[in-house]
Amino acid sequence: MTASSFVVPVHVVDAAPGADNRWQAVLANAVTAPLDVSGFLPSDLGSETGGVWVLVVDEWCSPEVLDRTLAIALAPESRHRFVVLIEDPDGMPAVEGTVWLPLDCGDAEVRRWVDWLSRCVLDARALRLVLQCPVDSVNPVVGFDREGTLTYANPVAQGLLESELEGELTVAETLEAHSRLAWADSGSSQLCMFELGDETYAFRFVSDLSVGVVHGHGFEVSELVRSDQSQQDVETQSDNKSAFLRSMSHELRTPLNAVLGCTEAMREGVYGQLEPDQLEAVQAIRTSGKHLLKLINDILDVSKIEAGCMQLDAHPVGVQTLCESAIQIVQGTAQGKDITLELDIGPFSQVLHADPLRVRQILINLLGNAVKFTPAGGEVGLDVCRDRARDCLVFRVWDTGPGISSDYASTIFEPFVQVQDAQGPGQIGSGLGLSLARQLAQLHGGDVVIESFDGPGTILELHLPIGEVGDVPEEDPLATSEWFMQAPIRLAEPQVETVLIAEDTDSNFQHISDLLVSLGYRVERAHNGQEAVGQCRALKPDIVLMDIDMPVMNGLDAIRILREDAQTHSVPIIAVTAMSNIVDARACMSAGASAFLPKPFALRALMNTMSSLVA
Repeated sequence: MTASSFVVPVHVVDAAPGADNRWQAVLANAVTAPLDVSGFLPSDLGSETGGVWVLVVDEWCSPEVLDRTLAIALAPESRHRFVVLIEDPDGMPAVEGTVWLPLDCGDAEVRRWVDWLSRCVLDARALRLVLQCPVDSVNPVVGFDREGTLTYANPVAQGLLESELEGELTVAETLEAHSRLAWADSGSSQLCMFELGDETYAFRFVSDLSVGVVHGHGFEVSELVRSDQSQQDVETQSDNKSAFLRSMSHELRTPLNAVLGCTEAMREGVYGQLEPDQLEAVQAIRTSGKHLLKLINDILDVSKIEAGCMQLDAHPVGVQTLCESAIQIVQGTAQGKDITLELDIGPFSQVLHADPLRVRQILINLLGNAVKFTPAGGEVGLDVCRDRARDCLVFRVWDTGPGISSDYASTIFEPFVQVQDAQGPGQIGSGLGLSLARQLAQLHGGDVVIESFDGPGTILELHLPIGEVGDVPEEDPLATSEWFMQAPIRLAEPQVETVLIAEDTDSNFQHISDLLVSLGYRVERAHNGQEAVGQCRALKPDIVLMDIDMPVMNGLDAIRILREDAQTHSVPIIAVTAMSNIVDARACMSAGASAFLPKPFALRALMNTMSSLVA
């Protein structure tokens, strides 16, 4: 057998401009032979040993090429395999040896099919070669006539035939049964697999009508089976890790929500007025709790990315709103250090197709770092402009701090790395900010780069592809820091008398209840979604605070039931959850929630949300 017997030629027929560069990149790691990319389909496909053809049927495909492509793909030559990218693959008939894919399918899917079809060509080639000289084959080869009688077996197969399998059947009887199936379904192949001791064998049966024989070609596939089992184990571990991260996200945020909520209730005077030194102690607890929450969020996000569990929900979003919300988050820290924050958004930079929650997270990390390491009285800015050459937006974060030493150029984006010479007194951090920002940017197909080293000042740039933009909703809550109207807080609402809180955690319920009771509201409680539905129908509350992760019935199902009920379909419902990722937020609004607040939320944010819903 020559070396060329192990090479499967791959051909691409794509008339679009730049097709050669595109497919050389897409299939760089999927083929071992030189890749042939052409804009036309040859009259003779050639290659007696068979090959794989990727056929692109789009607007660049001429009618003549279209007709010939479909004719070949619908009745392919027996030794070739085809991947056809077409607008409506679901409308094409099933043809052995042909795979129909949509024009917009991912590059990874095309690579997987090319790899798989290449192995199919190699298997068919090996089968033909072995059947030409079965006696010399190192693999078992058998033949049966149309009656299921064994007509030949090479020496390797003869050593297997009398062995017994589970169920008291011999290998010969098992192979005979599959040969009858292959003959009954003429023109198709049958696959038989069985374990013999520590070894696993696979036999493929192909009927040859011209001579009335069913050929069976066997392979010892123990390593392949073990590899497949190992892959399943890896996938199971990944699923378990994903489930663990979701659970930890909720379990860690829930007690922190209680800590932060209680400290805010104390600050608001719910439990009586505090002395200045007491307020200072409460503020210290709150500051440490918020720092711990950010650290937990960063670690969980890094773990999600490493586990492949991070999913983006990209859609058109307003850049102005996105940047202003990020500035708003770091505004308090900047004011405490008398640092001026500047924002400049250039023309043609108003809309971006991205996950707003994650982009805002990147900007907050970059701006937060700039504020942290800039001395008091300095300046921090965010400039946005469009790079037409790369069709991307550039978010440029600059500061007047001491800068970053070029000694850290190769490690600054590594997780848990701190730039020691930039640390001032009292500076704390995990070293995850820049690493997480870059990983989130790369998930979008962009990057974070440092444009200047060795000071004075630092310039970091976030590059994000603009993508397919469209109309941005008039209200773009996913791009803002809160899902509520920014209205002045009102401590009494004549329209609201009764508030129903659906919350299964006592500590989370208590501080919210205490605040509302101190403001004169009547507060009722439900411990799960089922109780919430019943009490909502009986009490007719003016507003409902609905937790999402509850026993018996979750908050999403409860919201849907309330919206379908004529008695309760119009009651304002604020969905709250510690699992505050983008999927949960959209799911809550889709289920019928009037507003959404991620835990831990500020009590003033709650009051503003209530005000906006009953105004």
